Amino acid sequence: MENIGTKIVKARKDHICDWCDCRIPKGHHYMCQTNVGNGEIWTWHGHLFCEEALDKIPGMYDSVIEDEGITTEHFRECLSEWLKENHGTVTDGKIALDPEWNPQVHPLSEIIKKAVREIKANGSLRMTFEPSFPDEYR
Repeated sequence: MENIGTKIVKARKDHICDWCDCRIPKGHHYMCQTNVGNGEIWTWHGHLFCEEALDKIPGMYDSVIEDEGITTEHFRECLSEWLKENHGTVTDGKIALDPEWNPQVHPLSEIIKKAVREIKANGSLRMTFEPSFPDEYR
């Protein structure tokens, strides 16, 4: 896979974030990336807070697949591990997430926004991705 262009754009229509599968509403800013590989060209859409989570959540860059970058599955695995470590409770040998952090209760996009805010408030060991975010993401 080769990235042939990345930019922050304002949505002219609704899109689905390729990281969290949640809606990017018309009028909101998002990361638009054009990629080419295996004889195909495609566009990747990502919420700005999901893009920021790449640099905030530990482990994201630990298993990057050469020529593929960070996969959606790896993104979600790292997020799940972070949630378990920071908002999970062990009961009868099983980890249960606090209800306010549970993706089965709340949209994943909202959980990612909260995670990024919490990590920023507590400091991060990862490098920082600091574009100018529109107010809709603060």
